[in-house]
Amino acid sequence: MADARAKARALLIPGNRASTPSSSDKQLTRADFLHMNPTKYHFNRVILIEEDDIDIFVTEKTLSTVNFAKHVEVMNADVAYIRLRNGKDLPDFIFLGLHSRFKSGFDFLDELQFLPREVRTIKVVLLSVSPFVSDEEKAWKYEQVVGYFQKPIKVDALQSLYGTQILTDHD
Repeated sequence: MADARAKARALLIPGNRASTPSSSDKQLTRADFLHMNPTKYHFNRVILIEEDDIDIFVTEKTLSTVNFAKHVEVMNADVAYIRLRNGKDLPDFIFLGLHSRFKSGFDFLDELQFLPREVRTIKVVLLSVSPFVSDEEKAWKYEQVVGYFQKPIKVDALQSLYGTQILTDHD
């Protein structure tokens, strides 16, 4: 798993995109990605933690375009924390808005560290509008972070996740 995280980071961190993939790396075209078994969802459940209505709309639309998850639930960080603490219907992924009016994504990630192990291992994709490299560097220090993308998230960003072992393990 650590090897997969290193691969994902190498693909996703700016400046590392020029690395040459090995012949064993699975390379998908955008068309392949968009047409991957359109009747099958890749994951069962995703929680989207976001407060901005436009960001919610765009993220949900992008996730549905690629059949990312059968269920996409939108909630704020406090509701999500309570839900995760209860341990029922845990998501495969959390898409987390990094900056919000009430609680930052970093605060939420810090709180996750006190929850049971099965919650701490849920993969988190951070969505940000921050222009600061320091935010991205800080984000990668959290074990559960598997992606860091600028809002609005695009199909190509999801495609870069699918090109890594992190997601192909679950298909």
